Amino acid sequence: MKDISNLTIERTFILRQDSIPFSGLLAPGAIERAFQPFRFGVAGTVIQEPSSGKILELHMANGTFDVDTEKTLIVGKLDISERKIHFTISSTLEESEKFYRVVLDSIGRATQTPVSPEADILVSTIQTSCVVTLDCSFEAFFSPRFISFLQGRAQQFLSISMADVNVRPFKFSADVSYAVKDESLHKHKIMISNKLLVIEPRVNTPSEEKRFFTSSPCDPETHFTLLRALEDSMR
Repeated sequence: MKDISNLTIERTFILRQDSIPFSGLLAPGAIERAFQPFRFGVAGTVIQEPSSGKILELHMANGTFDVDTEKTLIVGKLDISERKIHFTISSTLEESEKFYRVVLDSIGRATQTPVSPEADILVSTIQTSCVVTLDCSFEAFFSPRFISFLQGRAQQFLSISMADVNVRPFKFSADVSYAVKDESLHKHKIMISNKLLVIEPRVNTPSEEKRFFTSSPCDPETHFTLLRALEDSMR
């Protein structure tokens, strides 16, 4: 594994009910005060319940986060609801933690309601994505019989008179599901949604370069360990 790029982390934090001063964010000027430091191109889009008009979520996108005076990160999106904070950021794990704390602090100052960064978290999840070069071909993920079928009979059935046809695997994904066993989560009516493990050849890149887009519900270090284990299993 080498040449890691486009590292992106997706974080979800579910807090105890009423830990996030969501109604306070809906007060005039609060959204601007809370999220102005992040310079979002899309700021404060309101997601409403169709039948009642109740505001369910605030959506921000295309922002930045100043880690320090010398480093600025791209924030893909930030969604906030009554008990959930969800965001994507191009960063390390430690930088994503810092961004989360700064968001809570900014919400607290804008609403004059301090928010605890740790005590009220019921569950947090993480998804890591990156582009990487792997020491294996994509065809190695599939059985020789399946590859033979794609390049033989499937290619024959899908051929057209006006062009040559090439049939090859495009994407591998595995569903990662969770059966919650923590009684505390059951009591707070929290379920953990299914995630995806994804490995696919990088678009617009020759297959011989062995570049892949990869994504898994892990922290970055675990994600890299998983990819190394994948390489080992293909040797």
